[in-house]
Formats: sequence, structure tokens, C-alpha cells
Amino acid sequence: MEAFGRYLDLHELYNEFINSKFGSLMEYSAYVGTFAQTEKISHSLKATRQYKEYLEHILEYLTSFMYRTEPLQDIDKIFTKLQSEFEEQWANGEVPGWENKGTGKKSESQESAVDLDYYNTVEELVELGPEKLKEALTARALKGGGTVQQRAKRLFLLKHTPLEQLDRKHFAKGDDLKKEIALVEVKMKRLCEILDEVIVRTKENAEKKLTLTYEEMEAEREEEEVQADSESDEEDQQIYNPLKLPMGWDGKPIPYWLYKLHVLVRNSSARYVVTYVVTTVTGGEGIMSAISRSGAISMGCDALVFLIPRTSTKLHPLRRRKHCGRGYKQSKG
Repeated sequence: MEAFGRYLDLHELYNEFINSKFGSLMEYSAYVGTFAQTEKISHSLKATRQYKEYLEHILEYLTSFMYRTEPLQDIDKIFTKLQSEFEEQWANGEVPGWENKGTGKKSESQESAVDLDYYNTVEELVELGPEKLKEALTARALKGGGTVQQRAKRLFLLKHTPLEQLDRKHFAKGDDLKKEIALVEVKMKRLCEILDEVIVRTKENAEKKLTLTYEEMEAEREEEEVQADSESDEEDQQIYNPLKLPMGWDGKPIPYWLYKLHVLVRNSSARYVVTYVVTTVTGGEGIMSAISRSGAISMGCDALVFLIPRTSTKLHPLRRRKHCGRGYKQSKG
């Protein structure tokens, strides 16, 4: 139960974990505190489709929880940055929990298995035998199958070509699976870092429930629902609209002055008042006082000042055109 985003609901993932080959039996509260500690699981159990699917289920849930509770977090941007960092770390064998499992650095056991500096031809490598060649290839995440000659040729490629530049066809398929699993682990742990407070709160809540009776848990659940309802009521009160003003784009009533300005523009008598004020009054203070005296609007709003100059630029040319003929006739008469 997430309690409206206060806790994580990991019960399905917990059941999936304790019923898997890589999992172990433990309390739910203990699982909440350790599910992100994937380094405790051996690599032999990690390199399976079942473990990869389990990780993907965790990542899917945490991503969904983030979208619902922290919508301002740019998860796609976070994953894109992680992807670029991961590729570099994997190539250098520096991914946490997967050290020396990439295509770059080799462990001491890998280096001591077969030192290619002592071999100048494929035939010399053939003399090592099939098992020794297979051990050297698998230590470098390369395919270990084929005849002795094929294994020797594959290993001899490393004498002149760095491992990270070798064609992907020479690598074992299991290495690609490990890389995919490692990437999902990195993404999952990053989300766990962001949701650290929620995870701690979830663990504390799970431990607390271990000491409660069924009646106490039901009472606590009802209390949380009442609290959530009261929070929603407070949100409703924030948009209380006694003047019945139109709603803006943000779901809140528009400002009262904006509503009155809209009415002023739409009302024909108000337009006449504005015309009268513009043609008879000069100065910002005079404009506002004249509007107030005319009764066109009852509140002192500076926004109206921005309407006046636009109107005045049209009124004076109109007045000149209207009276120009009359002046001409009077001059002739």
C-alpha cells in the first residue's frame, strides 16, 4: 500500500525474490532495506534471464512511482546520462559490482592464464591444448567453443588487436546478457538514490507493522485515508470562487481586475466613456480620476492606462476626418 505516495509497495517484487533461485527467505521489512544491494548476489546467479526479468520489474515499478510522485524529475534525461557513463565504465571494467567483467581491464588471473607475448604463431598456441585455450578465452569473455585450431586463432587475435576493438562476433553471448543486466542494475540503483527517503520511510513502516495487531493496522489505514481526504479538501478550498469568476489556464479564478476590464471592453457605453475621457482629459492621473467619476469601473486599476493610448491614436485622426469637410465649407462660405 503506497498511502498516496508515502511508501513503496514492493510486495509483488518481494514474493518474486523469495521464490527465485537467486533470492533467499527474509522478512518484507528486511527486503525493503536490501533489495537495491545487488552486489550480494553471486554473478553465477545474476547471469540468467530470470534475474534480468526481476530487475526489469523493479525498474518498471520505480519508474512508474517516480512519474506519479515526482513528475518534475526528468527520468529520460537521467537515464541518458547514465547510459553514456555506463558505456565508458563497462569498457574499462569499472562498473560497480561488475569490475573486470567488461571488455577492457583484465584481472590478474586473466593476465596470468596465457601471456601472448611469448607466442608468435597460432601453432605455438595450439600446443597449449583445448582446455587451456578455452580457459584463456572465457576469461576474456570470448567464445570458447570450436576446434583447437579455431580457439588458438581466436585467442591469437588479441596479440595485435585490443580486446575492446575486437569484432563482437568473437564474444560469448553471455557477455551481452551481463552487460544488459549491469545497465538495469545501474538505473535501478540511481532511482533508489533519488527515492532514498521514501525507501527508509517504507522500511520503518514495515517494521512498525510487525508489532501491530490486525485491528491496529486497520485503524491506521483508515486514519491515513482520512488524512488524505482532508488534504484534498484543503486543495479544493484553495480554488474557492465566491464571485463566480471565469477559471484561468491554471485551474484558478482569473484576477478580479482582469474580469472587470473584460466587461469594460465588451460594454458599448463603457467604450463611449473611455472615448470621452481620452478626448477630454490629459495625463495618467486625470484619466484614472475621470474613469472613476464616470462610474465605468469602481476600482483603481493601472491596467486601464495601457488601453487608453491605443484608443487615443485612433480617436484623433477620426475626429479630424469627421470635421475636415465642415471646416472647408465654412471657409468658402
